Amino acid sequence: MVIKKDKLFGNDYFEGFKPRKEVDFLSRILSNYKWKKRSKVEHKPEYKQPIPYCLIYNPELKMVFTYQRSTKDKDYPEKRLQGKWSCGVGGHINKKNDAHYHNPIHKALIRELSEEVMINNYSVGLIGYINEPGRIDKVHFGLLFLIKTNSSMIKSKDAEIIKESVQFKTINELLKNCYEKDYEEWTRISIKALSDFFKNP
Repeated sequence: MVIKKDKLFGNDYFEGFKPRKEVDFLSRILSNYKWKKRSKVEHKPEYKQPIPYCLIYNPELKMVFTYQRSTKDKDYPEKRLQGKWSCGVGGHINKKNDAHYHNPIHKALIRELSEEVMINNYSVGLIGYINEPGRIDKVHFGLLFLIKTNSSMIKSKDAEIIKESVQFKTINELLKNCYEKDYEEWTRISIKALSDFFKNP
């Protein structure tokens, strides 16, 4: 899934994080997206690839799921994120798996969750959007979702996640750790956004 950059932003361009209540980028994407081969748009910044990026949160524990991505080439071939710590679960929206649904973004979100982790009894809510236009993420646009669950233990189903690394941490721990450890940039943006969201939902 891609959307032309000018169709997505209009006069609402931003960098970093934008709360959902300020601009309805989700509706813009669903009204203007196209399907293109990923290899054809990876180096075309005039297109943005929407990516559902989910934070898994247990309200009773007041903790967020976190893990380390695999350091092995065979398990995690995407070098830019290999070995990074993350709180995000998600990925690209693709035509083969997601196109035949009313909301392919939501379908991709549920699919990615089911592929990457074992989780039951959860709800889904959109927090906002991520646009980090550095060299790595200039063609990606994050849709930040909060996944609330009563699960106190979440197991990895994907070789891309180091199984021994999975754990829950408080938001305050993550706000500190994400700058001390090698966390990916979207997680750093997301944890700050989640902290602000709970202060002013």
